[in-house]
Amino acid sequence: MKNFTFLISLFFLSLGYAQPNQSFGTVSSTIASPPPFAPEEIFRFRRGLVTQLDQGNFNFGLNDRWFSSGRLTTGSQTVYGLRYQVNGKSLILGYNNIDNINPRIQWIGLPGETLGDLEFRYARDFMSTDSFLSAAMRRDGSTVFSRDKNFSVFDESKVGILASGQRREGIQVWHENSDFDFSAAGSFYAIAHQGQGIGVFGQSRETNGQGYGVYAGSFGASQINFGVYGEVGNADQSYAIYGRASSTGTGQFAGFFDGNVEVTGSFLVSSDKKLKENIKEEEGVLEKLANLNPVEYNFKTKEGFNLPIGKQHGFIAQELEEVYPELVQDVIKPLYDKEGRPSGGEEFKSVNYIGLIGVLTKSIQELNAKVESLEEKLKNNSETYVVKDVQLSKELESSAYSLEQNYPNPFDGQSVIAYKLPETEENASIMVFDMTGNLKKEYRLTEKEGKIIINASDFKNGIYLYSLISSNKEIITKRMIIK
Repeated sequence: MKNFTFLISLFFLSLGYAQPNQSFGTVSSTIASPPPFAPEEIFRFRRGLVTQLDQGNFNFGLNDRWFSSGRLTTGSQTVYGLRYQVNGKSLILGYNNIDNINPRIQWIGLPGETLGDLEFRYARDFMSTDSFLSAAMRRDGSTVFSRDKNFSVFDESKVGILASGQRREGIQVWHENSDFDFSAAGSFYAIAHQGQGIGVFGQSRETNGQGYGVYAGSFGASQINFGVYGEVGNADQSYAIYGRASSTGTGQFAGFFDGNVEVTGSFLVSSDKKLKENIKEEEGVLEKLANLNPVEYNFKTKEGFNLPIGKQHGFIAQELEEVYPELVQDVIKPLYDKEGRPSGGEEFKSVNYIGLIGVLTKSIQELNAKVESLEEKLKNNSETYVVKDVQLSKELESSAYSLEQNYPNPFDGQSVIAYKLPETEENASIMVFDMTGNLKKEYRLTEKEGKIIINASDFKNGIYLYSLISSNKEIITKRMIIK
């Protein structure tokens, strides 16, 4: 009888069968009536499915070990691919539904069972089980890339890239020494081709806290560190870094820089007429600028702020806001604790200094118009002034009054005015007036003949009249220019 069973087994094996087909239906927890030549069933075959039992039954218990390849019906669904069932845990590669267009890698564990991380490893020895961890997918949704064979997926000090997950950074990169065969060890490359390719895409949809689409930092001891390095080719449109905010309202910025910003090229601001409407000429600028208070100052040393060092020049935002509110904006700066976690933000006011360029330009134009008007009046009256000066000089020569033209004229340092009084004069002075007739300075004359020195630092730049006054009467008047 034993010889007959052995011969029957050889017969079935010669036909390519391990045993009759018993794999129809769902995964069974028992072996159904194995034939006498295979008292312990090992393989099951059916159209589109191969299964192998290693221990226990074709079930999902802690002591069941088996694998399947093909179309496997598990009761609740039909899986197309590979499934490995090992002691209460399983790994599935394939499609979970014939209509699903997305293949999947899925690992499952019974309640209470420790479910690890999906590891991607490589090795350099066919005869050894020693391997290096390249990447690991965490069950919390994050993905890490490593270069250390002893790496633990929870040891973030050696993470190459941490994407998504509970830390809420879209992408975070560290650089460490490794024995990778890459020409640039410790580097991460993301390359995209064809059409509009994206090398690295980071997106954060965090609604409770502070999310990062992409977070990059460089904290090494090298001479040059780049948190983010952008470089482009010579295409017609090339942008090393492109940032876009959903709006330009309060708290919306395409870029926020906590510290100095250096630009070696041009700093451009959109100003095309086709982008503008409600265009009106600036008016009354000089009057508004008279209400501004330019100041010099130093920034405080403030934790969480990387403010400029040394003497600064500008305006106080609150004061400028009273005159030009459209040039002042409220800003909220994000703050972090010592562990780098978000700790809220601080609100303050910022000034659009570029917006002042147009205002200052208009003020120069208004001031220049006034100067040209005064110069035109002086030009028209110059002959009259000369005639009067000649007449007065002749009249006063007989009474011994004399007032010389200041020298030099125009001047920007000092200028000298010579004078002469009659012996009977006891109450005389030289007074300086601006072109509107306001008295600016008076020089009392104590000598009958002498000189006075005019310091330009006592006056603003402009045109002034100076008069020899005797007993509150104007005797001689001349003009001078301070530049």
